[in-house]
Amino acid sequence: QAVVHLETDGDARRNWEILAQAATPEGEEAEIPVIEEIKVNDIRLDYRDVRDAKVLYSLHFENATLNNDTINGIGSYEIKGSLDEHSFKAAGKIAPLYTVNPAQPRQFDVKSEIFDMKLTADGSVKFPFKEFTYADFKLLAPKGLAKLGAYFGVDLPALGAIEVAGNLTPFGDDLHFGNLVANSGKTDASGFVIIKPAQPPRITTELKS
Repeated sequence: QAVVHLETDGDARRNWEILAQAATPEGEEAEIPVIEEIKVNDIRLDYRDVRDAKVLYSLHFENATLNNDTINGIGSYEIKGSLDEHSFKAAGKIAPLYTVNPAQPRQFDVKSEIFDMKLTADGSVKFPFKEFTYADFKLLAPKGLAKLGAYFGVDLPALGAIEVAGNLTPFGDDLHFGNLVANSGKTDASGFVIIKPAQPPRITTELKS
């Protein structure tokens, strides 16, 4: 029943960056420990601005497991919990943590459900997940994206069932969504989207319907 607080001052300081820094007594980067198995339950992560006591988002892990298959060299994971009042679950496979190093991307896959949506993805990631090389994904939203938008305070139109597939590749600070194929009702679209998160945010698209 641990409660972990992730805090930011809204500018540059974030307490999880301090927690993530591991070093030896000599000041050198510590080796990644061998992890055979992890099991947790009833863990809550609260996110808030340090200048405001109100919790913005609360992530509750009811159960989470990470298993290392030493025979086949593949790890598996399963997560079940809730984001505020919205339940979610995810499961998949990833290379065991003890083989992960910053110079070698590791394969992963995931199947997840939240906000009445199903997301499947597979790709390659570099530990400690500060960057990934690519991810192929497919999103099924039989009830549309209205619930997702409402959670983040965005009023999205009720477009009905939506299906989107494509791949995501980072280029520097930009996110490239390529080979996109989308369907909503009687409308089909294909193309690409480039998101530039730098301030002010910019989006470049070419969609054909």
